[in-house]
Amino acid sequence: MKSLPAPARGTTAAAMAGLLAASIATAPAAPAAHASTTVPATATVPATATVPATASSAAPALGGDAIYTAGSRCVLGFNLKGKDAYFFLTAGHCARNGSTWTDGSGQTLGITGGSSFPGNDYGIVRYASTPGDTKGGVRVNGEFYDIIGVATPQVGQHVTVTSPIGTRTGQVRALNQTVNHAEGAVTGLIRISVCAEPGDSGAPVFADHLAIGIIVGAEGRCPGGTSFVQPIGEPLDAYGLEVY
Repeated sequence: MKSLPAPARGTTAAAMAGLLAASIATAPAAPAAHASTTVPATATVPATATVPATASSAAPALGGDAIYTAGSRCVLGFNLKGKDAYFFLTAGHCARNGSTWTDGSGQTLGITGGSSFPGNDYGIVRYASTPGDTKGGVRVNGEFYDIIGVATPQVGQHVTVTSPIGTRTGQVRALNQTVNHAEGAVTGLIRISVCAEPGDSGAPVFADHLAIGIIVGAEGRCPGGTSFVQPIGEPLDAYGLEVY
């Protein structure tokens, strides 16, 4: 279990942002969470689940694909691997909605293996079976795009987001942002000039072939608006995983 440090003074920006998990039934606009100027430090408490290993293989899911659990739709962020298992990353507020995840055809992808929200906003899902093609990449305009590592974001850096609503580009606008939700504050976020819609939670954000993080909230709706990104380094460090 990893503890979240208090945000550094002078670097925390309060913001209003909506969670972006979408209801499958109605797909309403996500409610906004009002910001305050006081952000307490929050300890993360990952929920764990055990997924038995199987010998069968499944078709690969890629970053940017729609994923489903307990009546809500989110997005697969990045494929990850550990010492002896494969996982994918999505938003923590999505992972707390349910445990079993499926793709658009209803095929089971895996079971939630851990999550952190609030404080951070990430969750990992362990694949129920080893993917048939273990390339770790994202789907850009219907085509495979390889992700080979991670990058530290810089203000002004150009980034790309891909999700079921399409692929779009923008820039990193600010670092160390804080968003307060009804459940508590999420700190250390990246703000980017890319819009997002309900259902885009977990969508991968990358620069060239390097992972930056995942979409976890937004202000405004497409084509305008900006988004908030959970940096990828925290979940990788917390669970000892890597992109591939």
